[in-house]
Amino acid sequence: MAKSLRAIVPASIVVLSLCVISPGCGSHQEVGPAPETGNPYPGYCPVMGDSIDPQYFVDHEGKRYYLCCASCVPKFKKDPERFIKNPAEPVKE
Repeated sequence: MAKSLRAIVPASIVVLSLCVISPGCGSHQEVGPAPETGNPYPGYCPVMGDSIDPQYFVDHEGKRYYLCCASCVPKFKKDPERFIKNPAEPVKE
């Protein structure tokens, strides 16, 4: 049993290492450049006017619009032109 473990453990390490360094493995895939930002006031959410959180965004007509929170995503998606043409004023903290 100990001999078989000595053979399996190094082989497992090699396989896992290949996954980590392989360019086509899961989350390690390369992605092209992000679309140009379209925020009318860079750094501020066009829906609420608060500072953006980069994890919340919507891509619309080739541009990426960053938002402040998850609740702004469906609002922006429902009527993007409204928030592009008439964005909320930035909230100054």
